[in-house]
Amino acid sequence: MICLPVRWGKGSYVAATASAECGTPRPPRLRDTGQSLSQENVDLVREAYANPFGGEVWLALVDKFVAADCVIEDRTLPDVAVGLRGPGAARAEAAHMLDVFEDVDYAIEELRELDDRVLVRVHGSAQGRGSGLRIVGTLGHLWTLRARKVVRFDVYGTWQEALDAVGLRE
Repeated sequence: MICLPVRWGKGSYVAATASAECGTPRPPRLRDTGQSLSQENVDLVREAYANPFGGEVWLALVDKFVAADCVIEDRTLPDVAVGLRGPGAARAEAAHMLDVFEDVDYAIEELRELDDRVLVRVHGSAQGRGSGLRIVGTLGHLWTLRARKVVRFDVYGTWQEALDAVGLRE
């Protein structure tokens, strides 16, 4: 396995590897069970990761659960995905990622419930379409939900940046 430091946005580093053995099993798909609102938020977020990124089911979830005025701030792609709004923007960001990368995968490593927010440590991996280089790393995703709609989605290049954003420590 060859690992190289790769800068993937301001202050974020992930490992690039030539190995194809970077897959992570997906969490089981959960269904709505009429639980508390915060548990429903957690279940909704889990369902998003249980489906292939940019796939038909994932896009249907975007259309159903992303609010029209949802703000998307992806700090790993500051020139492309900062200040985006709504389901169309989420679809466009996914399309951009899938133009540049194949085998894009995000899997939950850790999940923290924070009232109307859900903080997720994510194992991300993808393979460059042109280079074939495998990109692997741990990111932080912060989901803010109201009335079963995603109203804000923040992507941080490292888990520590995500923890700092919500005032938590490892």
